[in-house]
Amino acid sequence: MQSLTKVQGVFERLNSIKEAGLTINEQQLLKFLKSLVKKQEELLNSLQKAVDQKNWEEVLSLSLQLTQRCNAILAYSMQPTVLGSIMDTSLYQIIDEIMETSASCIAEVVMLLKKNFKEIGIDSITMNLITNPLSVNLSITLKGS
Repeated sequence: MQSLTKVQGVFERLNSIKEAGLTINEQQLLKFLKSLVKKQEELLNSLQKAVDQKNWEEVLSLSLQLTQRCNAILAYSMQPTVLGSIMDTSLYQIIDEIMETSASCIAEVVMLLKKNFKEIGIDSITMNLITNPLSVNLSITLKGS
């Protein structure tokens, strides 16, 4: 999964940021982002494993969890109080990269679900981008028995 590689790269960049020169708010933000991105990585690993095992119930569950996690990152990162408290430009850059990676994760999940429509029992998927608060809405319709 391409998103997994991107998320791992973002996590490495987050770990390379030194807390010493950051404000207390920036340090807390960095810790929060690390935990969210680490969870994204774990979910993507589990999703890949579930796809390989053709465990479609788990694929669907993990897809929704990953979307939820990505939406949390998008909504939190774009709050004016969060953005206004950042002085370090490397944090701005990493937040931008995290948002791009999160959008990429959701897109890859949608394409993965679309590719396996029949096996999972999906009738349709609709994806909407909501701008305030920034989030992606997935609507999945499952086929009846």
